[in-house]
Amino acid sequence: MGAVIGILAGATLGILFAPKKGKELRKKIKKELDEGGSGVDSVKKAFRDMGDGIFKSCKDCCESEEVGALVEKGKAKAKKTAKKVVKKGKAKFSEAEKKVKSKLKGKKKK
Repeated sequence: MGAVIGILAGATLGILFAPKKGKELRKKIKKELDEGGSGVDSVKKAFRDMGDGIFKSCKDCCESEEVGALVEKGKAKAKKTAKKVVKKGKAKFSEAEKKVKSKLKGKKKK
């Protein structure tokens, strides 16, 4: 909980003291306070706008051709690795199966 509060406090201070946007936000907060408000709505809007910007950036990044190419490359690599793992697993299973069968043959003779 302390980390979340720290992050929010840091983000708020970052917005308030940023050169251009901070100055605009401080004006909006002052205006809101002068009109009898608490100033919280201005900060809420700034956070909402910042969140929208971050979301748009992330969405654009995920939809980019570069990321798509990396995802496809990762899928191909994962498929190749899975095939290797399955092949090794089958080989180990076959070995174990042979050992079990040979032990069972030995017990049947007794």
